[in-house]
Amino acid sequence: MVDVIERATSILSTIVYWPNAAQVVFDMKVLDYIEELFGSLNKVVQARACWLVGNFASHESIAPAVSTTKTCVQLLSLLRVNDTEVVEQATYALSQISWWSDGAQAAIDAKVLHYIENLLSSSNQGTLRWGCSLVGNFSSYQSIAPEVFRMKTCVQLVSLLRHTDAEVIEQATYALRCISQWPNGAQAAIDAKVLDYIEEFLSSSNEKCPAPALLTMRTCVQFVLLLRHKDVEVVQRATYALGQISRWSDGAWAAFDAKVLVCIEELLGSSNQMVQRWACALVGNLASHESIAPAVLSMKPCIRLVSLLHHTDAEVIEWTTYALGQISRWPDGAQAAVDAKVLDSIEELLRSSNEGLFIWACRLVGNLASHESIAPAVLTARLCFQLVSLLRHKDAEIIHRATYALSEISQWPNGAQAAVDAKVLDYIEELFTSSNEMVQRWACTLVGDLASHVSIAPAVLTARPCIPLVSLLRQNDALAHRVAYALAKVSYWPNGAQAAIDAKVLDHVVGLLGSPHPVIRSCTSQLVRNLASHDSTAPAIAGLNFCLQLVSILNDEDEEVVKTAIYVLCRGRSLRLRPVEGNS
Repeated sequence: MVDVIERATSILSTIVYWPNAAQVVFDMKVLDYIEELFGSLNKVVQARACWLVGNFASHESIAPAVSTTKTCVQLLSLLRVNDTEVVEQATYALSQISWWSDGAQAAIDAKVLHYIENLLSSSNQGTLRWGCSLVGNFSSYQSIAPEVFRMKTCVQLVSLLRHTDAEVIEQATYALRCISQWPNGAQAAIDAKVLDYIEEFLSSSNEKCPAPALLTMRTCVQFVLLLRHKDVEVVQRATYALGQISRWSDGAWAAFDAKVLVCIEELLGSSNQMVQRWACALVGNLASHESIAPAVLSMKPCIRLVSLLHHTDAEVIEWTTYALGQISRWPDGAQAAVDAKVLDSIEELLRSSNEGLFIWACRLVGNLASHESIAPAVLTARLCFQLVSLLRHKDAEIIHRATYALSEISQWPNGAQAAVDAKVLDYIEELFTSSNEMVQRWACTLVGDLASHVSIAPAVLTARPCIPLVSLLRQNDALAHRVAYALAKVSYWPNGAQAAIDAKVLDHVVGLLGSPHPVIRSCTSQLVRNLASHDSTAPAIAGLNFCLQLVSILNDEDEEVVKTAIYVLCRGRSLRLRPVEGNS
């Protein structure tokens, strides 16, 4: 008989998870047997009875029937049972009941708070999970929350943020979030050192997205409230947290919706250097998202940021340069930075004794130079000699950023001439052989940009870039796009085309045209078309046995790829096309 009851209770507790089934079972008066099931000597029956009640309580239409003080008292008695499964399921039931205001009050009246400390120190992960959920639900109600604060649960909750179980961490975060929506609760969480954990967690996340609970407007509202806290260390840590959260799009939107921008001017003008550092990081991270950048720019932060470039604290200057670099990714932001006289400070940034600053200064220059309307102003600053000098630096990341900046500058004829005058071509071979892939990538782009200008191309060809470029195709498939781009630009010119042929570029053409990446196919088609357009190199292209490959790309989405295939297939002198447009 006991086995029958056990199986029946298990089946019913599972069925009532679904709303329609729950209503059917409820209408069968199954709750009339709950007290008897709770009192069973069979621990499985007791656990399943708790699960049954918890699942009933999850449905709004049925919850009032189980959200009574009597039910809660019975569940509390089961928290004292010496069985982890029973305790876990009783905690689950109380958590589901407390989701509703009447249920939360019933649980409080039954003295459930007397058990919270034990639940949060349980060795059972399920009990911990539902114990945290229970605390969070209680803390959601203004009338009940003060009683939770008096229990001093925040210390236990913060300790659970380092638990090994992801669901325990999620529920502990939920509980702390609910607690922190109230001023006294936020203070209790701060006193429990929650900001230490958040700072540690966010700084160690790297490219991994943090817990979704940290990327919500509700969480960010709590942090924004802390920006006006009387303790400057709290302000500092809240600013840091918001900055880190804003690295991700969802987090940035949550911070924006929480009205963080209203506080930006005050944070940037703080007398505390740490607050200023993290405020700059916050501005930069927000501005890195295209959808939010206009709102950031509407706050007109550039004048304040440019003034901070003369700060006495090296890290404030570094983070300010980062923020201006992110703002300058967008045309309006770049214009705002130039209008704020950022270019007056660039030379000083590139001569700084703080080498960490070089990375962000180069990025700032490159981002500014990427905009056609801004580039002339950048070129008047005569920065190429300083950028080229950084190509000798021992830090590969600095070399990478300097190469990027020079590449962006070299898009424009005057910029390309300035780069050549600064002897950038003396470093090309060394850049190609760097052990840093990003340096190699931007070196390819730099060569392509330089070679696209008629007045500069002869100088580029004297640097003999084709052999190292083709060598990169053999070494690293990830560089194929940039290498093909550079070779296409070089091959626009007859001497460059012959140099590419001599470097055995044709050994790679078939594979590149068959690449699954459209951008590689596009650049390769320009390369092939340019090679085929010169009398001296056309026979080499015509002699390639890759008709099937060319036919296969006739349906390519890129019109230039299709034109290249048609042209090479025809091979007729009368059909020979001009080199691909785009070189100046």
